[in-house]
Amino acid sequence: MSVQKLELPANTFLKRSVYYYQRRVPNDLRKHYKTSKVTLSLKTIDARNAGKAARKISHELEQHWLDLRLKDYDKIPIAKSLYAVRNQLLMSEAKKQY
Repeated sequence: MSVQKLELPANTFLKRSVYYYQRRVPNDLRKHYKTSKVTLSLKTIDARNAGKAARKISHELEQHWLDLRLKDYDKIPIAKSLYAVRNQLLMSEAKKQY
């Protein structure tokens, strides 16, 4: 008699037969969070549904983290000056430089 190892969907764990999503908050974004991990119930006992929900949450979380990083990027003085210079270049000037 063999024991099958249960493979959980990425970024999930089981607690009392219910799937939960858990993801570590990147170090550079911890100042925006109270904890170092994002954990929430997926409110399902089905592995397939948990996988779909976890992928969707991961995608949305990545988008949110990108937005936070870009907002932080705007606060850096050198980044602002580089961005401003890049936007001031006219197409005619770019052709001349090319």
